[in-house]
Amino acid sequence: MAGLDDLLTEAERLLAVTSSALADAPLADLVRKRLAEEFDDGRAPDRRVRPMPLAVRRTASGELIWSGSDVVFGEVTRRNANFRLLDESLVTRVLVQDGAVRGVRVRDLRSGHEHVVGARFTVVAADSLRTPQVLHASGVRPPPWAATSTTSRRSSTPPASATPRRSRPPRRRTAPSPRGAG
Repeated sequence: MAGLDDLLTEAERLLAVTSSALADAPLADLVRKRLAEEFDDGRAPDRRVRPMPLAVRRTASGELIWSGSDVVFGEVTRRNANFRLLDESLVTRVLVQDGAVRGVRVRDLRSGHEHVVGARFTVVAADSLRTPQVLHASGVRPPPWAATSTTSRRSSTPPASATPRRSRPPRRRTAPSPRGAG
């Protein structure tokens, strides 16, 4: 894609991406060595195991400052009185009422306190693991057969292929009668 490399370079600059912030973490060398032994053979030099790039910067005192949504959203959201970024928080449930999302339940990871954030519009965009987790925990999920069905997801009846087949009862085997019995 034309210009993608330029966009990625700009994103890395904005997010302060570096591969050195945790390169000296305990056991980092050992982990990289073992991964390299397993995966590096036959790979191009730029595809070999190396320190992971992270969106973080280390202060002079050693504190790590992670780049996050505040960096991505920028000044537009900082000037918006209706916008509030909740750092160190976890959405535990999407709140559904009468078939519509009305907000989310949020847990402050520092204090453990939970509160509700109501919203006219909600976008669930956690990550590839947490998005389905929070939707499932909230009861927002397709019926179990939907993943393999080509029928409408609005159907309340599973397709025939999803209906368990009734098996025949097992045949009764009788023990052979001893010879000479009779």
